[in-house]
Amino acid sequence: MRKKSFSSTVPKIGHPCSGRTGILPHPTQCHWYYNCSLDANQADWEKHEPFTVECPYPQLFDEFQMRCREYLNVKCGSRFEPVAHCAGNLVILCKASFSFFLSFFLSFFLSFFLSPLREYREEQCNNVHCIPCEERFSSCRMKADGIYPFRTDVWSPIFVSCYGQRNIAQDKCFEPTPIFSPEEHNCVSLFDVPKEKGGLKPNCLFHNDGLHADEQGRCSIYFECKNERFIGYFECNQGFVFDPITRNCVFPHMAPPPCGENQQLPTCRHREDGFYADEYSRCPYYFECRNFTFQKYHRCNFGSFDAHQQKCIIPIAMLISMFLYLSIYLSIYLSIYLSIYLSIYLSLFIICLFIYLILFIYLSIYLSIYLSIYLSSKLSVSIHFFVLSPFFLDRDVTFYYFYCSLLSDTVICLLSFSFRFVILQQTTFCLFKITYDLIQL
Repeated sequence: MRKKSFSSTVPKIGHPCSGRTGILPHPTQCHWYYNCSLDANQADWEKHEPFTVECPYPQLFDEFQMRCREYLNVKCGSRFEPVAHCAGNLVILCKASFSFFLSFFLSFFLSFFLSPLREYREEQCNNVHCIPCEERFSSCRMKADGIYPFRTDVWSPIFVSCYGQRNIAQDKCFEPTPIFSPEEHNCVSLFDVPKEKGGLKPNCLFHNDGLHADEQGRCSIYFECKNERFIGYFECNQGFVFDPITRNCVFPHMAPPPCGENQQLPTCRHREDGFYADEYSRCPYYFECRNFTFQKYHRCNFGSFDAHQQKCIIPIAMLISMFLYLSIYLSIYLSIYLSIYLSIYLSLFIICLFIYLILFIYLSIYLSIYLSIYLSSKLSVSIHFFVLSPFFLDRDVTFYYFYCSLLSDTVICLLSFSFRFVILQQTTFCLFKITYDLIQL
């Protein structure tokens, strides 16, 4: 590709670098500066303002020391002072208003139309292989100093540290506290994540005030509910387990099964053969009744026991959480790879459509010329022969010859056109086959 010349990109008169070398501050952007010693024919000038260089985020350019410095030490004055990697919260708010199925398309269109608003151009996507800026960086615009979730009100492992409305760090929660809580602004375990968010935190709307056995079957753990609010988890001293009957921590031999060893077993009287959920809401546990007699306790290898389905299942809330995490992954995947395939496919489709149109025009012109010249001349000869035929042939024979000649030429023309149309179809099929093979690569 031929590079643009200096005269076609930067006016020689009026540009700050005209006739100068060295470093100059940008008059309107606090994070840019001019390096007038750069080559005027660089390819970057086709996308950016010529001779401009950007400071690394979140640094700004100090016009007194003529270098990039930390933003705390720079006074921008009337120059625009950026604070975010990307265009701000607009893209995130728009995308949060739709289902994840539209996230890819919103990312594409919003990134395209809002690209001039991006504050640091280093994070802009200049090709289809780039993950959108909003998917990689969280905005701290209009936020007080502190720690925030990567997305507002979203329970995920990623969180961001904000200082001076700037994203100074992004980090991730790890086991045993793998989820960042937007409520507590800290990494928490799945036991502290609400069930509607995909966690295991008890919902006290369904419990009376007081102490209750842990819903996940941890024998030494219990929780407290008060006024339909979850107060917190508590743990018995080492060597003790929680007794759901007395609601106290006791020795194992004093607690009922499955956590204890005493003989206070669930009653199977008046119960048909089958499996039944634990009587104290310990979700993984269930017991078996046969012939109106208690058999034993069972524990789910995963999920919770469903008494209606008589089997262990994954709770709906957890499925929704998994679905949301998968949707986030798919949205990122689609924004990268599907955009590549779509761009290639659409480009080749347009090319094939253009070729098809050219061939169709060619065949139309060919057919019109053939019909207008060849058949018209043949028709004139046949009419001339018809006029002179009374002197030479019988009139019936003349009619027969005239119609047969005209019909045969017309059939030959249509066959020729059909043959060319078949070639056109085969050519179009081959082009689409090539397109499909390219997409499969």
